[in-house]
Amino acid sequence: MNPHALQQMNFKDSVIAASKRMLTGGRWMQTRQIIEELQKQGIQVPGDTDTAKVLRVSGVLHKSEEFIGERGKGWSLRQQQIDHPKSEAKSVRAPLASVTA
Repeated sequence: MNPHALQQMNFKDSVIAASKRMLTGGRWMQTRQIIEELQKQGIQVPGDTDTAKVLRVSGVLHKSEEFIGERGKGWSLRQQQIDHPKSEAKSVRAPLASVTA
């Protein structure tokens, strides 16, 4: 979806569509990073202060069942976190090389 099309949607739908694209591949992003990307795409985030903007975007993401928020990590797509839970991610990592004395 091109940025111009996102501008024609209502705010909520624009945030959801753009955030889904940003968070593909199990990526996590902080709300402020999402806001920066939204603004780069021409999506104006309502709010008189940075805090108001963060609350507005995080409210949209929180109300959508498509996203999961974790304090300290930010936001990710819920389905991708279900498909690749932390326990599985650990099991596919290569073991650390052991140090021999």
